[in-house]
Amino acid sequence: MRIIHIFLFLLLLSNEVLFAYDATKIKEKLTPGKGEYFSSTVIEIIDGDTVLLANNMEVRLVGLQAPKIALGRKDFKEWPLGYEAKDVLSKLIIGKEVTLFYGGRELDRYGRTLAHLFTNDNIWVQGEMLKRNGKGI
Repeated sequence: MRIIHIFLFLLLLSNEVLFAYDATKIKEKLTPGKGEYFSSTVIEIIDGDTVLLANNMEVRLVGLQAPKIALGRKDFKEWPLGYEAKDVLSKLIIGKEVTLFYGGRELDRYGRTLAHLFTNDNIWVQGEMLKRNGKGI
């Protein structure tokens, strides 16, 4: 049992290494947005993987599946850690300008923009969500 605890402790210490990424290399594989849809300020965090921008665009962070919260849906069973994931995303990007990059479809079935988000200081938002305790999974 002690070996398991030591292993888990070392795994927690290595979190930075396990979720390391190179934002510049990721951007090279994606297509930047154009015009008014290239960048905007995050004005609201809807849940752990969806944000609202100042240009009125609702963006779903592509490639990320955060735990779901009810969002006013009656009889919806919330997933554990849903509000924690929302808080992590809020601390990361609320009020910051983000740049949108696309890697495939640009809209989902609900009309939300599907994009990778990068902050002005070259932080890949999806990668940071995974690094910060994996609550974006």
